[in-house]
Amino acid sequence: MAQAFNDEIFHQNATIAEDGKIIYPNRATHLTFSIEGTATSFQVVFEAQTHENGKFLPCYCNSEGDNILVATTATTLDTIWTKEIISLYSFRVRIVSISGGYIDVIGRSSEI
Repeated sequence: MAQAFNDEIFHQNATIAEDGKIIYPNRATHLTFSIEGTATSFQVVFEAQTHENGKFLPCYCNSEGDNILVATTATTLDTIWTKEIISLYSFRVRIVSISGGYIDVIGRSSEI
């Protein structure tokens, strides 16, 4: 079966708290994204809906690299995160706070 990849830009050059892009997985099964930028301080929260018109609720993502975390929030730049999204209705990475620069939250989803 062929596998397709979709670029996902949640935030680009973001300097204010905002919800960002919401993705709807459809046939996507997995999401990998990074948090990069120049901000001296920030907090993002990983949120998902399980059904249409449902609340956005915190959900766990897994970090990659030397310091592996399972978390619902992130506060560190230059990190990679992964999430299985096949059973979610939607997913977003919401910026709760940011100062001293910008952040990008950009990744890729895979679908079969």
